[in-house]
Amino acid sequence: MTEQQPTTVWRHGIVELAPLGIILICYVIYLSFYFVPLFWDDDPFGYFGSAALLHDTGALHHVPADDFEWVGNMWVVNEDGECFSKYPPFFPALASGVMAVFGKTGALLLNPFFALISIIGIYCLGRLFGLGSWSIVPALLLATNPIFNYWVIRHVAHTASVGIPLIGYVALFAAVNGRPSRTRLLLLFISGAALGFATGVRYTNLLLALPLLIVVVRLWRTDQRPGAVCAVSGLVMMGAILAAYHWRAFGSPLTTGYGLSGEQSAFGLTNFIENARRYGSPLLEIGLGPLLVFALLGFLLRLRENRKEGLLYLSWFIPTLLLMLAYYGGVVAQPQTYLRFLLPTFVPLFILTAIGLRRVMETDLFREKWRLGAIAGVLVVQAFWGGWLTVEYAEPWRQRSLIQQQTIKRIEEASIPKGSVIFTDLPLLNPLEYRGGYHLYDAALLKRFTLEQMIDTKSGPLSRWIPVARAKLVQERLLDVPVGTYRARIDELIDSHLKQGREVVVIQPRSEALQLQRINNRRWVIRTTGKLTAPTVEFLFTSPIREDSQLTEFERAEVEFHIMRISKLINK
Repeated sequence: MTEQQPTTVWRHGIVELAPLGIILICYVIYLSFYFVPLFWDDDPFGYFGSAALLHDTGALHHVPADDFEWVGNMWVVNEDGECFSKYPPFFPALASGVMAVFGKTGALLLNPFFALISIIGIYCLGRLFGLGSWSIVPALLLATNPIFNYWVIRHVAHTASVGIPLIGYVALFAAVNGRPSRTRLLLLFISGAALGFATGVRYTNLLLALPLLIVVVRLWRTDQRPGAVCAVSGLVMMGAILAAYHWRAFGSPLTTGYGLSGEQSAFGLTNFIENARRYGSPLLEIGLGPLLVFALLGFLLRLRENRKEGLLYLSWFIPTLLLMLAYYGGVVAQPQTYLRFLLPTFVPLFILTAIGLRRVMETDLFREKWRLGAIAGVLVVQAFWGGWLTVEYAEPWRQRSLIQQQTIKRIEEASIPKGSVIFTDLPLLNPLEYRGGYHLYDAALLKRFTLEQMIDTKSGPLSRWIPVARAKLVQERLLDVPVGTYRARIDELIDSHLKQGREVVVIQPRSEALQLQRINNRRWVIRTTGKLTAPTVEFLFTSPIREDSQLTEFERAEVEFHIMRISKLINK
């Protein structure tokens, strides 16, 4: 299963390792400039909020204090009223372990860590596939890929979905290329365990185990059954742990958080045609870049020379591609958003690209004295393409992150005691909950009209997706009742916290804060105790690829927020 005779991973000179070192150094420089250890959107809190909960309480779930407490928009509620992240548990568990050593900010460095592991891993994989010094090509392709680089600075599990399977593949092919030994059996077990762990990071990563299963069948048929058993044992072990979690959290080993949120129904054959159109052009333009043609050439060459290896490559990326073509996420407007689902499949495509490029460069089309220059020229074009798009996506996100980081710092300096109750909006709820120490509520609870929109509207760029069970509670207790009953229940909620000696704080943009004061000045003693500047929801969630000149003044500028305190209810 190699281009030439397989080589070991590190038995080569420093001259060949130097380019890899340069790539890693440049990548660390990129991370040091664009990575901001802060998130405000929903997906990261689904992962790291769960990790923080495990770190703080020893459990991956919690029971809200009341019917209205904010729990996170990517969370679900089981039949016992326990709130779990809808995402699988292995990435939060890993982040929780890192958190125990390096703290909550340190845990956010998991993505940069797995990015570096991915670059090193794909280089090692190229070595194991017999690419020799050409192994630097897939490493460069991954390090300059704009989709990979964009999601490295977003605090979700897509980078881990590249790095962890690569650990499994390196172990797998190191074992296949090695001599029978106990080390070989251990490597096969590690490969199965790593690919099983990846399934517990993102469920769709289960398809990435298909190359492993193909190798297992070959081992079994060639009387290398101990190796096959070791590989399957690692995979089954992780699967059993994941099934046990599902049983505890959702009552069945096959029920996931996505099942409770209803998102499993988002897969359907009717999405194929539309998504095929949407995926096709972006894959060339911003996904894989100008060298994709060499990947096709490399695949055809390997299929002709070794049909079994060609089928192995197909099993590596076609199933995931087909699954994502059936997913509703393809209708999202920004390609960098939905192309993240295909990131794990970039690994075999980059290996094939190196194979195809190598074959072309070693033909008689290029004389020996021109060959090195031609190779350098092709790689420079690819690197320029990837670097340009990487900055185009990363810079706006970095700017937004830095602005929001300053906002959180201003709130922490606003003398709001730990244990206080805070009503505010989504971009502040996620980072404040991650830091911990507050009782948080969506400020929409204080505005019935906004609350109606939040519960009823499930489309549009600024929709807030809240757990279905919680939405039903809000609907029943606050919306399907007369206005007087709604006000009485909100007053009861506020009063219950005031009686426990907690400060009740509302953080809202100036216009909405003044409106709240005007509407409720006969119900509450509410006064402005501080002001700060902060970005609007529209600014933070505007597509990062839009030019500032395309944004409205309201979207571009930070606005004045008021910090208000409710000290008592007038009628109490």
